[in-house]
Amino acid sequence: MTDPRPRGPVVRVEPSGVELEVEPGETIIEAAWRLGYRWPTICHGQGTCTVCRLEVVRGAEHLVPPGAEEVGALEPLLSGGPRRDLTGVTAAAGAAGAAGVTGVGNLRLACRARVTGDAVVRRKGVRRVQTVTLPDNGLL
Repeated sequence: MTDPRPRGPVVRVEPSGVELEVEPGETIIEAAWRLGYRWPTICHGQGTCTVCRLEVVRGAEHLVPPGAEEVGALEPLLSGGPRRDLTGVTAAAGAAGAAGVTGVGNLRLACRARVTGDAVVRRKGVRRVQTVTLPDNGLL
């Protein structure tokens, strides 16, 4: 039997190949957490550490434009000379490759980015959370 609910936008995360179905109003990192994935972060979704940043590979038109807070957090990563983004490409080159996407090129914060359609992003370190089941006696 098929699920009668319409499918939400899907964000594919490279290089892991993880596919996240994002619910309305949810950020990319919230979708990852809900679906049992670990997404690198230090501030746990507060938008302050920029560790959750990702590179938009395809579907940038399906991301809600960044707010002032997100732009303010990402701009230092792109100023003051060439810096490396998540793929090893200089941030300036990455921004040129995604010209017109946002004021911060193709970089976004997973804790702030919301999608309206399918997209492909690049972020290393996204993986399923491992769970451990203890035996009844509680000993490993």
